[in-house]
Amino acid sequence: AGGGIEDEDDGGGGDRCHGNLLASWPLIRHLSAAPTGRSLLARTLRLCDVPESPRDGRAVLNWAQSPWFDLAEGDFPFPSSYIPYALNMGEEDLPPWPVWEACERG
Repeated sequence: AGGGIEDEDDGGGGDRCHGNLLASWPLIRHLSAAPTGRSLLARTLRLCDVPESPRDGRAVLNWAQSPWFDLAEGDFPFPSSYIPYALNMGEEDLPPWPVWEACERG
């Protein structure tokens, strides 16, 4: 698998989710380069503020990627408290194959 998002064989959500995520990242980078693109990002993602600079737009990308990387870190075939505990997010376990679960619930 590429880009930190797993494929169906190793617990990921399959090609559709993987492809959509990987396609969105360069699009966000491209939109971040211009004021009109940053306005579109703000409207589409319902951000509180329009990113003021390309750097702020790239911060949106980091924000969008973060949960996927966290889920991939805890992507086991059994429930796990590893990531929620490490991120101090409470007592709730991640489900088995949380990347697949997130892609399915989309």
